[in-house]
Amino acid sequence: MAIFGFSEDNPGLLDRMTGYLKGQKPGKAYKFCAKNICLAYADKLHNGDPRNNFAVCDGKKTIALILEGHIYNTRDFAAESIIWLYKEYGLDFIKRLEGEFTFVLYDSLAGKLIFYRDEFGTKPLYYSYKNGKIIFASEIKAIFRHPLKREFNLEALVEQSILGFTYNDKTIFSGIYSLPAGIPTLFDLKTQAFSYPSYRPKKGSRKNNLTELEIIQRTEKLIVESSQRKIASEKEIGLYLSGGVDSTLIADIIRNNKIRVNAYSLKGQKNRADLFYAAKNAQKYGFQHQIIAIKETEALRFLPAACYHVENIWFQMAKVYLFLHKIKGNQRVNLWGIGTEEFFKGLASHINQEGFRNYLTNRITKKYPQAKIVLPWAQEMLRHPAKIMFDEIALRTLLYQIRLIYQVSASVNQEARFPYLSQKIRNFLEQIPQKLHTQNANPKYIIRQIAKTRGLKYNNRFKLGFDTSLDMEVTAKSLRELFPKIKPKLKNLKLFSGLKFNAEEIICLDILDRVMLKETNHYSQDLQTIYRI
Repeated sequence: MAIFGFSEDNPGLLDRMTGYLKGQKPGKAYKFCAKNICLAYADKLHNGDPRNNFAVCDGKKTIALILEGHIYNTRDFAAESIIWLYKEYGLDFIKRLEGEFTFVLYDSLAGKLIFYRDEFGTKPLYYSYKNGKIIFASEIKAIFRHPLKREFNLEALVEQSILGFTYNDKTIFSGIYSLPAGIPTLFDLKTQAFSYPSYRPKKGSRKNNLTELEIIQRTEKLIVESSQRKIASEKEIGLYLSGGVDSTLIADIIRNNKIRVNAYSLKGQKNRADLFYAAKNAQKYGFQHQIIAIKETEALRFLPAACYHVENIWFQMAKVYLFLHKIKGNQRVNLWGIGTEEFFKGLASHINQEGFRNYLTNRITKKYPQAKIVLPWAQEMLRHPAKIMFDEIALRTLLYQIRLIYQVSASVNQEARFPYLSQKIRNFLEQIPQKLHTQNANPKYIIRQIAKTRGLKYNNRFKLGFDTSLDMEVTAKSLRELFPKIKPKLKNLKLFSGLKFNAEEIICLDILDRVMLKETNHYSQDLQTIYRI
């Protein structure tokens, strides 16, 4: 799916924005044009009723809406349901929606555009604002169909390299921003001004008098409900089955549904035990199971394509992109069991906060000394290192990466869904005492107790850091040998063409930065300081 539009009546530009879709003819898009607005929705997968994603209120065209993603608590025709809810409840209707989605609503009587992304920002939505006009799309490539000047945002590149995400909804392209997640954004077509109305989603009570057993049972119920909703309309799905507790629990939940499950595992350098349990559980549940082997040098060849599709310079997405190509089957949806490390305090339980702060401040002062002069957040961190919170940075990085996984999945006509990403789960977990999350120094204690009550067998390991079998492990030697072969492809990336800074050089820096970290003693020392190993 893809949605896009702008605040002017220009059907020709709308056709050009639609035309960037590879293999998608402009006539396949559903379009709406009025005096000062154009909207469009295109179904890249060519399935589903368009009324789920595109709707116009009535013959007078007073309200129109485009939607990307899924609303899980509406029965039929999600786009039409949203318009009805908006007319009935105003902006408060957003509190009634549950799902992974982003939408743009045009209200001609109010003269406004309303933008919204779900609480986690799973589905991307970008915009550029210039000379009183706004142009927006779920993919930056569509925005570049408008005659915009292309420049890298160096601040965003530095932030992404140091932190794993960007502040203030910046992208790596100057003048293009991401709409904020979980906050309605209004654009007045007359005054050409943005506004952010006072809005807070439903939150549970901070007090929780439940017993430990009741908390575990309630959490299990919420995970089951989220998982079932995200496969409800599917006949066949894919599941990334690592062999750890997170994906094993999801597998156990979905096994009795009358759907075909294709389970996939990735062969890594250090995950033999994981693969053993993944294979045993896939056999136990009757899943089709495939173990994928990917050489790092093979993944690097796909780096240019991965950068193009995620519209970012993110080294590790090359392996994810190749992995998705290898598992292309009949399923339209793949489930990813990620998010528990951040929501269930799996990382925080063995993180030395002081060590992490020292690592981060060293990265700022030594690796990117200009950052402490240019970036306000870097100045604040150096002045008040005690305020650096690992939990917040880990969660922001997770949500940033989830958006990229969604985009790279869409490039191979698949959709990524995340059962643990549920606002109900998150709200409930915020009420739980910290000590229960890490009881007896056991990371993700609640998840492991749920698995225990279900009698699950999995590789009971502690995850040290962010490394998984989907991460890239490339040596400087192999990089030097391979880079001349991928260099021409990097140079010819249309997305980065015409930029003041050479995308090829910046991608090199991103790769070499990570490779050299892996190959230095400093990296090992930092890990020993940050993680209690």
